[in-house]
Order: sequence, then C-alpha cells, then structure tokens
Amino acid sequence: MLAAWPITLDPIFSGLAWALIFGLFVSTAFTLLVIPVTYDLVYRNKEGHGLPPHMRESCEEEIERNP
Repeated sequence: MLAAWPITLDPIFSGLAWALIFGLFVSTAFTLLVIPVTYDLVYRNKEGHGLPPHMRESCEEEIERNP
C-alpha cells in the first residue's frame, strides 16, 4: 500500500493509485477478519469441525484452573 502512495500525487494515475490502495486494504481486511469470523460462526457447532468434545471439555477445565 505504501508503494502506491507516491502515485497518488500524479494527476494521471491518481485514480488508479487510490483504487489500488483501497483494494489492497479491503482484501486484507476480508482475508484476515471477515472470512475467518464468518467461517467460525457458520461451522462453530457443526459435527466434525473444531476440537473433539472430550478435548474441548479438558481445555475448558484447564482455562478455569489457570485464568
């Protein structure tokens, strides 16, 4: 994103630079935030996803013992 910043000063390529900067920002936000959160919300309680029940219980017990 920073590499495109100097191009924003050029009157011909300014629009392209802003599209590039915001496109990279939005795609990064989707990749790191929106997609993982959506996946977790959809598949949180589905069978076969995440930790097996016996491991989940032991992890919860461990967290309660060592906050």
